[in-house]
This record gives sequence, C-alpha cells and structure tokens, in this order.
Amino acid sequence: KALLALPLFLTYRLPFNPDLQQWRDADGFSIGRDLLYKSTMPADQMLAWSRLPNLLFGVLLVALTGWWASRLWGSRAALLAMALAALEPNLVAHSSLVTTDIGVTLFIFLTVYLFWEYVNRPRWTFLVGTGMSTGMALVAKYSAVLLIPIIALIVAASLLRGSKPDVPLPKTWNPNTRQHKLLQATAVLSLILFVALLAIPPAYLFQGFKPWLSGFQQFLTLSQEGLPAFFFGEYSWHNWWSYFPLAFLIKTPVGTLVIVTISLVFYRSGSPLAYRQALFLVLPVTLIFLAMTQAKTNIGLRHILPVYPFLFVLASRTATLRLRRPSLALLLIGIPLACTAISSLRIVPHHLAYFNESV
Repeated sequence: KALLALPLFLTYRLPFNPDLQQWRDADGFSIGRDLLYKSTMPADQMLAWSRLPNLLFGVLLVALTGWWASRLWGSRAALLAMALAALEPNLVAHSSLVTTDIGVTLFIFLTVYLFWEYVNRPRWTFLVGTGMSTGMALVAKYSAVLLIPIIALIVAASLLRGSKPDVPLPKTWNPNTRQHKLLQATAVLSLILFVALLAIPPAYLFQGFKPWLSGFQQFLTLSQEGLPAFFFGEYSWHNWWSYFPLAFLIKTPVGTLVIVTISLVFYRSGSPLAYRQALFLVLPVTLIFLAMTQAKTNIGLRHILPVYPFLFVLASRTATLRLRRPSLALLLIGIPLACTAISSLRIVPHHLAYFNESV
C-alpha cells in the first residue's frame, strides 16, 4: 500500500488531514473518500498516479513468468508463457487497480521461483532471496500466510527426494539418512522464515511486529466471520466450496484452459513434466485451491490470482511437444492461443468484468 501511494506522495505531496473522529474510528472508507473527492487534485488523476506501481508489478510478473519458462523449457516456451500472462484478463485487470492482489501474486511466485533456483543450484543468495520474498509477500497481503505451508511442503519434498542444501552440517552426520534430511529441511525452512520475519519491521518503519500482528488478527477474525457474497443466484454469508474452482473456469479464457489441459494430459510428451517441476508448479496451485474451498470471503477471483503464473509456466511446456505434422502444433497451441487473444482483446478496457465464452 505504501508503494502504491508513493508516486502520488512524491509528486504532489497532497495534505493529509483526515477528520479526527474518522481517524479515531479507523474509518478507512470515509477517510479515503474524503482524500479522493475533497482534495485539490481530480480523483481520476490521483488514481492514475497510484496505479503506476501495480502496472510495473504486472510487467515484472509477465517477465518472471517468461524467464522461469525459459529456464525450464527454452525460448519458445518463454514466449508462450509471456503471451498467456500478458493476455490474461484477470492479470490485466488487477495490474490496473490500486489493490494489493498483483503485488502479492508477484511475491508468492517469486518466492517459489527463487527456491526452485536454490534446489537446482544451492547457494546462500537464493535462500536469503527466498526469505526476503516471503517477507515481502507477508507484508503485501495477509492471505500470503498460505505461502508458509506451501514452502514447507516444497522444502520437505525436495530435500527428502535427494536435493543437497547448502547448509553447514557436522562432519559426523550422514546427509543421506532420512533423519538428517529432515534436520536439513528444518534448517532451510527456519532460515527462510527468519529472513522473512526480518523483512516485516522495515515495512512498518521499524515499529516492531505489533502493527503486522494487529492486522493479522483482524484478518483472522474476518476470515472466520466471512463477508456477504453472491454466487449463481444465491446470496449468503457462508462459503461455497465450489466458488473459486467455478469462478476460475468461467473467468479464464477457454484457449488458456485448453493449453493448460494439454500440458497436463501429455505430460510425458516433448520435455516430460518431471517430479521436481510438478512439485514447484502444480503443488502451489493445488494447495491454494484446496485452502480457498474453505474460505468464507467468496468475493472475487482475485483471491486465487497467484495460481495464474504457475499455470502459465506449466502450460508453456506444450511448446516442447514434438508432433509429426506442423499443422498439429497449430491446432494444439496456435488456435487456443489465438482464441485467448481474441477473447481478451474484445473486452478492452473492461477486463475486470471478463467472463469467457461459456458464459
């Protein structure tokens, strides 16, 4: 939130004098409304300046998606991943708003990517970077706390599978035993969490952990109480387990869904989808969907926005499929990608209201 306010603050230094009663009541809506519509600057101009950082985050997310796809499966896969990301209506929509969703999506994706680099090339820089990115995700949005079990499972599964972490061990230890592998995994996870915790106080101008914990308590309360939501003709305070899976299916371009499905169905074709790749790309998506089936805040697809970059990298593997006829490649990849482009571009600039052809 501070980053989103920064361009406006540095450029115009608007006076911020909220009503004292609103400030005491922590009435954020009224304070924000007065700032927007009672300031000397037009509200649209203020919003435009504050949207710039998210636009930058969106560009970085597209670039990181392409970079990871390139590291996994080459330049053609990178182009496909970046095309899917750049055309995704939900990413475009939330890269154009003053909200925390695209920022937390970037940092969750960056965290998992950096740890993938660490597993492939065990270096302290990647491990510290993973911790810093985790901390940035936690201060970007409280729901990023889900990143902790995701990283914990990936750490345990990758190190138990045979990866060798760059952590100091006593010479008497046998790093190949299960017990010592568990200790290694614990040490790696502990370091990640320690660095993540160090990243929290600077975001609150070194006021300690109390502000973050206070907000996190409010987040937990809201998660338990829920919010009123609308879903397929029903209006309720209670959650629907199918809300996010169905929202994903009707608000993601059909062409994108086809390419993701092809990558999963033909997981042995082309460059096969190996265990480690599935661990880093499929596990986060699965855990996010499972967790959100229990969420009581069914108020929009943005809560599962972090699944998209993982799915785009996964889908980019289709660029490695070796087909006997070039026309089949056009059929399997080219046509669905064109359908995604047409579906997304036809709704410009109203991407937030996007639904795919099934609706």
